[in-house]
Amino acid sequence: MNSLPIGSYFKGDSIFHKCAAFTKISTLIIMMIAVINTHGLESYIVWLIIVGLCIKASNIDIDSITSSLTKTLKFCVVVFLMNFCFFSSEDAYFSFFIFNPSYLGLVQGINVVGKMLLLIMITTILLSTTSPLDLTKGISMFLYPLQFVGLNVYEISMILSISLTFIPTLFEEAEMIRKAQIARGAKLDSKNLITRATSIVPFVVPVFISAFKRADDLALALISRGIELKKDRRIKFDVSLKACDYYILLMGVLILLLFIFL
Repeated sequence: MNSLPIGSYFKGDSIFHKCAAFTKISTLIIMMIAVINTHGLESYIVWLIIVGLCIKASNIDIDSITSSLTKTLKFCVVVFLMNFCFFSSEDAYFSFFIFNPSYLGLVQGINVVGKMLLLIMITTILLSTTSPLDLTKGISMFLYPLQFVGLNVYEISMILSISLTFIPTLFEEAEMIRKAQIARGAKLDSKNLITRATSIVPFVVPVFISAFKRADDLALALISRGIELKKDRRIKFDVSLKACDYYILLMGVLILLLFIFL
């Protein structure tokens, strides 16, 4: 099975797939608050068990999740080094120019990266078990009160949904272009920074052109179907929750209480 890019929808018949998007987004927000309250090694071990059970219950291939996480590895390293070198100048191992690596910075770096990875995994489970259409409806329900102050909720939710849907598409497109340019002789994997910098232009330009072309095609498709984002419309929702929705919400609340008092 090919690795599942971050943000891709994975069809299935699990309890997460059956839940309403509104329920999953609500649970995601609750679990994000719980992640913020996470401190200590024991808490992260508990989180790994919880996320592992969620992945098992959602029937998503764990190899696809870990493969998607590796794409954020470089960013996580940068975040860790920034916290390690700049978080605190007290009890620094050594000082050089503006760099003050310390034990407090080391702990903070591990803590921040750990929370980032947890948020990525939780969000990936949500996006992988929610279709773009259901995701749009869920976001619209959350933004529903804003339409009474003049905001076009349908437009905002449609833009957010399309953006989330385009993430895996752009990942795949960029990877295809990267391999094609390497096959043509571009030295994108060179260890020489100057060589890599000069080779990046033939890679970036086609990616931008492809993204703009896809956006233009999508705009034409929306217009041809009579979808007018600027039109002022009132949205009505059928909020009928199933038993699985209440189970997922209860799970989110119990996890939040666990990490508040842990």
